[in-house]
Amino acid sequence: MKRFTILIISVLLINNAFSQDLCNNIKVISPIATKPTEPVVTITCSSFGAQWAGESGQSFVFTAIKKDAATNVVIDTTVINTATNSVTIPVNPGMAIRWQVEAITMINGGTFYSYPLRGGKIL
Repeated sequence: MKRFTILIISVLLINNAFSQDLCNNIKVISPIATKPTEPVVTITCSSFGAQWAGESGQSFVFTAIKKDAATNVVIDTTVINTATNSVTIPVNPGMAIRWQVEAITMINGGTFYSYPLRGGKIL
């Protein structure tokens, strides 16, 4: 009886361990999330704006790396989670900016990120 009880407990523990969602903290990049398209950039002396096209129901993660254009030293990194398809961030003269945006699609409780739409280096 003792062996049977240990066997049942072992089976329950193993089943519980393998049924847990072990990948809930892993970023999944997949073509199932449609990549943003049609980028449009607007630049002024004090702001940088980007727009893109995405699918209905998607949210987005916009990332911009601001560097000193003369020394290439990183000044700031901006990450914005948004439900809209545009962002505007403040900039200063003499900055170079590299940016990207990823779409986020939720399917059956899972979160999928698109391949990033990358903008070129902007001075």
